[in-house]
Amino acid sequence: MKPTSIVWYPIVIVALVGAALSTIKTGRDAVFFTRTGLDELPLAYLWSEIALFFGAYIHLGAMRRWGSRATRVVVLFVSAVLFVAFVPFLDPDHRLVVQILYPTVPMIFAAVFASAWLLVGDVLEGSEKNIIRRFYGMAAAAATIGGIAGALFARAVASSLGPRGLIATGAFMIAGSAVLALRTHDLHPVTAPVAASTDANRPRPDLRSILTNSYTLGLLAISALGTVSSMYVEFQFYSAAFASGQAGTQFFANYYVLLSVGSLLLQMAVAP
Repeated sequence: MKPTSIVWYPIVIVALVGAALSTIKTGRDAVFFTRTGLDELPLAYLWSEIALFFGAYIHLGAMRRWGSRATRVVVLFVSAVLFVAFVPFLDPDHRLVVQILYPTVPMIFAAVFASAWLLVGDVLEGSEKNIIRRFYGMAAAAATIGGIAGALFARAVASSLGPRGLIATGAFMIAGSAVLALRTHDLHPVTAPVAASTDANRPRPDLRSILTNSYTLGLLAISALGTVSSMYVEFQFYSAAFASGQAGTQFFANYYVLLSVGSLLLQMAVAP
């Protein structure tokens, strides 16, 4: 099959992951802010950044050791199982479980989104630049549209499923993306693996050379400032929501619908 026909599989995976993120975050935020979540939020942010660092380190190490394809499948399936494992214990009375869940969500979805995006690049490798550009744009739109669909779904079923049901549903979405990833691997097998000797002889940049590169430093500065800004704005929003007494599943579902729609409009206006 041609890469342009296979690439729709990873695009659907990206959409599923986007839907799972909105669904799971709606459930997570609703249960986190049921009681004294606002007082615990700064510490949750700190643990989220620590979890992201170690999660990225483990993810990269796994890809080096077992390859991106095997790691991708394991990451997707393990992520789904891990979220399902949270469901029976997800209760405002179990504060430790809720506190662990909060940083776990960004850590897992960083790896899940990376796995999905790398699969898009895997399928499109060797294609013309205009084709790569077009399908990456479609994948970005799919992620945002998936986020809107997940938030709308959460809004529709929030009162009946509750936080537990939303997180379980998001976990099954991730499991579905794992099945699609396996199917994509079957349709687009690796035909020309890189020889070990070639990889061994390839120069590897050390940490010092990376940190003295002006382009890398610029990216680090943008990432750091963006993270601080988003945390501050999000904290102010959560503070207002918590003070109003409306911090429930319905409220956060509406919030993620508006956030995803705004993201899609911004992407359509700026990204092209």
